[in-house]
Amino acid sequence: LYNMSVDVSDPAIRATWEDLSQKDGDKNWALFGLNASNKLEVMGCGTGGFNEFKASLDQSRVAFGILLVHGVDDRGTTVSRRSKFVFLTYIGPNMSVLKKARVSVQREEVQRLFEGIQVSVDIEDDVTISDIAEKLLACGGAHKPGYYDFGPGDDQNYVLDFYVGGDK
Repeated sequence: LYNMSVDVSDPAIRATWEDLSQKDGDKNWALFGLNASNKLEVMGCGTGGFNEFKASLDQSRVAFGILLVHGVDDRGTTVSRRSKFVFLTYIGPNMSVLKKARVSVQREEVQRLFEGIQVSVDIEDDVTISDIAEKLLACGGAHKPGYYDFGPGDDQNYVLDFYVGGDK
């Protein structure tokens, strides 16, 4: 039988998570991938939000990512920003069926490394900010933020205003 467990011994994994989860840090995404021997390694970490994260995906790899998204309430005189960590599982379209089948077990092992994840999303190449925003809304409480901030630039904001809706 094949060994499905993931080697998570690389100290760079913990260091990257600590960098990403700093209260006032500038990092807003991290990407981890499995190499041929099922060892988890850091593929990237950055400040460019969803767009930079998505550009870092490799179609020939299984990857697990964490995206820091902020729920923002702007009431004019008061702005509230609530951080949400989204755990993303990506299976490149060029992966073998056997490797794709292992991912459900591996996902659980990897996700346990990171405390404070609010939502988990399986993504494909065509994933959009709105796909992730819908998952965040589904797991959120009664109070909805005005918009979700997925990174720098207005093109990475997702407005939740009932009358406006859609990408900002």
